[in-house]
Amino acid sequence: MTNALDILFLHENPCVRAYKQAVSLKKMGHRVHLVCRELTFQPRMADVVSGIQQYTDLDHLAGLLRKGRWDVIHSHNEPNEITEIALLNVDHCPVVYDCHDYTGLRQKLHAAQARTERRCFEDSHTVIHVSQGMLETAAERYASRRTMVLPSFPSTAELDLSRRPKLPGNHVVYLGGLLDAGRRNFEYRNYLPFFVALIGHGVHVHAFPSSSTPEKMRSYLQLDAESELFHLHQKLPYESLLEVISMFQWGLTGFSFEGIDEPNRIRFLNNALPNKLFDYIVAGVCPVVVNCDTAGRYAEELGVGYHARDIEHLVEIVTREEPKAPLEDLSVVDMDAQVERLVVLYRELMEAYEPGLPSRPGADTLSRRDLERTESLLNMAEHYERTGNLAKSRRYRAQAMELLGETPASAQDADSNAVA
Repeated sequence: MTNALDILFLHENPCVRAYKQAVSLKKMGHRVHLVCRELTFQPRMADVVSGIQQYTDLDHLAGLLRKGRWDVIHSHNEPNEITEIALLNVDHCPVVYDCHDYTGLRQKLHAAQARTERRCFEDSHTVIHVSQGMLETAAERYASRRTMVLPSFPSTAELDLSRRPKLPGNHVVYLGGLLDAGRRNFEYRNYLPFFVALIGHGVHVHAFPSSSTPEKMRSYLQLDAESELFHLHQKLPYESLLEVISMFQWGLTGFSFEGIDEPNRIRFLNNALPNKLFDYIVAGVCPVVVNCDTAGRYAEELGVGYHARDIEHLVEIVTREEPKAPLEDLSVVDMDAQVERLVVLYRELMEAYEPGLPSRPGADTLSRRDLERTESLLNMAEHYERTGNLAKSRRYRAQAMELLGETPASAQDADSNAVA
């Protein structure tokens, strides 16, 4: 085992959480390699990693993983299928499942998706959760081998932590996704009622959306045109964003529950720990968390913010309370300080890992691994059947039948290069 680790980040399209982890790992002297499908959310990831390979589909991904050699694979969801592919095709190092999004809690899964999610939680060598609440919720459904909580802390060393003088008056800032009402499965991104309530009480609201999609933000554009108290800003580079928002008194986070009636979705949102909470803390902006119990407790226990039970309580806090003093010791919310625990985890997993997949036995003595591979192949067959790719669906189904000792005529033409 060398001192510097070769760590593979597996991510369909790397997000800011993965980027921050990679930055911190590189600072510690480790080499982060990336296998992804796209690199549009965080293109600056290219400046951090030691190398990038892009896959076109899950078959291609499986081939890349079988050929590569790393000390550990750190796989980020969603989707979950890429972690499953790693578990079924890698026989030389442990696989860590970083669950950004507990998909099965916030939406109903197809049978194949549910089986894939179970494999990720139960067969990965460790599951990393974004909050203690998410860990406890997942533990009610899945028996993971090992777990760890690593919130989406910022990497403060790369940031300009200069702070501007506070603006006169009362100003609330919001960072993140904004969507008009009526977006199914994303109703929690409808912050318009929050903004309208605040400006109705004379509070300035500044919104910095994470993406500019005018066709999905018409109500916010209209509010920006009609109200002198609402300010819809352009997206800023993360490195300069925190200095800009430091001049505001309050930072809004949490979620809207309006229009959401599924208990599991509300539970999912209540256990989240949004990135923006830490951005506000680092920028010296007092967070106010609406709903989202885990984040609200975190802000209050750290002594840096407030937890509002609803919109009315949000308005009451912002108009009547004083902002909390900024956090003095930022190491408690700094990815650079916390990622050392991640490296300790990697090394412990590497030391305990037993390499090699069992060879294929006869059909009458299928190993657990082959049963899992059969199930995964059937999952993939269902996936491609749903998406209309019947040729691939038939190939996967034929390979599953072969593992079970059955060889239908259609299997003779199966592509031997498909995932096995």
